[in-house]
Amino acid sequence: MQLLKKIARFTLNELSYIDYLTKAEFPSRYPLDLIFVEPQVANETGELFSPQQVIQKHLRVAILGSPGSGKTTLLKYYTVTIAHAFLSDVMHAPCPLFFRAYELYSLEKNENLINRFNQIIGDRIGRNNKSLNLLTLFQDNRFILVVDGIDEVNPSLQLHFVNELRHLVHAYPDLKVLVSSRPAGLSAPIFVSGLKRYHLTGQNEAIF
Repeated sequence: MQLLKKIARFTLNELSYIDYLTKAEFPSRYPLDLIFVEPQVANETGELFSPQQVIQKHLRVAILGSPGSGKTTLLKYYTVTIAHAFLSDVMHAPCPLFFRAYELYSLEKNENLINRFNQIIGDRIGRNNKSLNLLTLFQDNRFILVVDGIDEVNPSLQLHFVNELRHLVHAYPDLKVLVSSRPAGLSAPIFVSGLKRYHLTGQNEAIF
């Protein structure tokens, strides 16, 4: 339980603010929950929803949008929301695991995905990754996996990532997953069991 709390607290510390370049006399960090304006997303038939609706409704969601459309801000906001909910109910609520997709592939490719999770989380919270036991926590369904920017993975590795994600949800069928990508940056379709695709709508794109 202490491990989950450390992950959640690190997540809040890292993701609760937006760094925004502005004039020197103004602060450059803004609390995310004070400035976030929820956009709308559209399904493949063009029907509009709030992201909160689709994230609550579906086990696995892909948020697609153009560069600068607010994908990262949206994922950060919901990751922070999930982290707060976890810390309010650590015995039952899931803990978010947030990664930028490229950081998962800055490590050795021959390591499996959970071993890479172990290494990154260990570095974040100052623990030897060999002492972490994320596998058991995945088995106990204690995580929501959030991966931002699949298009930022080297195109030659994107299919490898999608296949690893497919194997992960096969091994843990109750795992909730939220991912984002630019459609134009994908070299491989995101075919993952149960994954629903939604596009950020242009008229509601965030400014960050």
